[in-house]
Amino acid sequence: MKNISLRALELFFLAVACFFLIPPYSSTDAPPNLLPGLAFAATAFLASMLLSYRREAEALVTAAIKFLGFLVFGWVVHLRCAGA
Repeated sequence: MKNISLRALELFFLAVACFFLIPPYSSTDAPPNLLPGLAFAATAFLASMLLSYRREAEALVTAAIKFLGFLVFGWVVHLRCAGA
């Protein structure tokens, strides 16, 4: 039962991370700011990876690589949306 609740909480944090990764739509010509959304998304994704590591479903090295990849992906999404 403990692993099921940890997995559910892990998926919840992953969903929160994906939600905050999408930049808000700006009604002005100013591009959206990168930091607040990516900081919340990175924190939620890190919590998801830590829960995955805690239930022994993830190695520390691969969790760190996934976290860095998530940060790069968030930056690329920001660049694509800011250029549109």
